Amino acid sequence: MKNYRYSVALDVDDVLMPCASLACDLANKEGLFNPPLDINEIKAWNLAGTRAESLLSYFKDPEFYKRQRPYPGAQEFVKKLSKKAEIFIVTAIEEESIGVRMKQIKEYFPQINPKNIIPAYRKDVINVDFTLDDGAHNVLASNAKYPVLFRRPWNEHITGVLAINNYDEFLNIIDCIKESYVDNAISFTKPVVVAIVGPSGSGKTTLVNSLLRYDKIRKPVSATTRKRREGESEKAYHFISNAEFESMRKDMRFAETTVYAGNKYGTELSGINQVLKEGKHCIMAIDISGAMALKMQYRTVIMYIKRDRNKLIDTMIQRVLDGETTKEDIVNRIVSLDDEKKNVELCDYIIDNNGNVSDAVSEIFSILKLK
Repeated sequence: MKNYRYSVALDVDDVLMPCASLACDLANKEGLFNPPLDINEIKAWNLAGTRAESLLSYFKDPEFYKRQRPYPGAQEFVKKLSKKAEIFIVTAIEEESIGVRMKQIKEYFPQINPKNIIPAYRKDVINVDFTLDDGAHNVLASNAKYPVLFRRPWNEHITGVLAINNYDEFLNIIDCIKESYVDNAISFTKPVVVAIVGPSGSGKTTLVNSLLRYDKIRKPVSATTRKRREGESEKAYHFISNAEFESMRKDMRFAETTVYAGNKYGTELSGINQVLKEGKHCIMAIDISGAMALKMQYRTVIMYIKRDRNKLIDTMIQRVLDGETTKEDIVNRIVSLDDEKKNVELCDYIIDNNGNVSDAVSEIFSILKLK
């Protein structure tokens, strides 16, 4: 294994300690909102011009930061992470609150070298292996080799980037990349999970549908909050309400979840287990974050579907014309295309899908040793 110690830059607010949610709670207790402000109403990092704009006053008050306490599990996370990497804290905070922040880090996270605490708004100039931040603008502009987004309500619309929902998923990403230095080829003599990833418009769904014609490959039915389209089979998805989806997520019934065009999708653990129990490879088209989450739970091979940029954009534009998604969603996906390329290093195989679909299918069959 390569002898190398990684460097990781961690954000603090809304990653290690609550910030927006704390401000929301305090504002509601003070009666600043009627009706009370729900943290899920915050859909963008910039609060100016929104109902939540008055929260900005808290972020300039040193007394506010004194109220912060680590999220449950944050201290144990930093302790585990410190054994895998050198940790830097890169925190955007007002000058008058820097002293409070320094004291907090030293008290709550003693594994972090005080010399590695960097107050900075220009996080794009920090060069590390990994960065973990809830600010999509920081992740998209990051110089880190592996920038990772911590999912919060205000960044759910961001696609194409590596994103996590909890601390264990971030630790898993580091372990997976570390293992990539070792030849740990997966044997396909037993059923595996096949995660098909790649940019929007790369042909993932078409490939999966073509592969499903083979008896040894099955796809689990996913749940979604999306409305069933006209003519669409009722068995295409488990069509459920947002409340049902959140209840299932809370009960940890999903292997992975994602958001596409404002709708939530989740792959149920029971569906994956059933396919594998039947002795078949379980295949699904998901994002890279979902694929990494699957690696935490199953023998998973990740296949990146490669396609020329112009073909990707043409396909995405056609989806807008067909009413399958919105212009805003496609703009976000086009902007994230270059960031999506960084995900290639996390994948086990690269499948070229610039020619005939049958050629790509044949290549996947060959990898899975089905021919």
